[in-house]
Amino acid sequence: MSENEEQAIAVGSIDPETEFKHAEALRQSIPPDFGEAVLHYTRAANCGHAEAQNALGTICLNGLGRAPDPEEAVRWYRKAASQGEPTALYNLATRYRTGEGVTADLTECVALLTLAAERGCTDAIADLGVCFRFGHGVQPDLLQATELFLLAAEDGDVTALANVLDLKDELQLIATADDVRAFKLTERLRVLESIYDC
Repeated sequence: MSENEEQAIAVGSIDPETEFKHAEALRQSIPPDFGEAVLHYTRAANCGHAEAQNALGTICLNGLGRAPDPEEAVRWYRKAASQGEPTALYNLATRYRTGEGVTADLTECVALLTLAAERGCTDAIADLGVCFRFGHGVQPDLLQATELFLLAAEDGDVTALANVLDLKDELQLIATADDVRAFKLTERLRVLESIYDC
């Protein structure tokens, strides 16, 4: 950050939300102006704007208007995630899953996905379902995976719906064994099937 920017922040002449909105408009313009967008995202991010920090992480990760820099992406995702920004928590979790910009760590991935899911991030809920389905960073738990897939599907995630439909037969076997939770999950799945005409 330049000395002028530090002074502008100190006297309150930079409005982080305005900078963020300006950056978003530049990023979404046709063609996108990533160079100018980065300037405005950075101003907002340096003022602590979590969404701007997350956006900078994505720009750094994908090399939009610059060379890809996964380590710098993780740095920005961490800043936003430390403020509880759901998408940043999800993006950081994904980096721990893939090992991009950090050492892969499925336990940390699950912890971050859980935080993002608690804040309503549908992608995190669905990915957490995958973790419980296949035992990535947690003990496999078919019922927990089903619950998570249902939550994400009920929020419109069609991949989560496909995942829960794949579990239908296994879930029905558990439900017939007088497992109350499995029975309730089966009922929720039937409602979704009727909505989506599956």
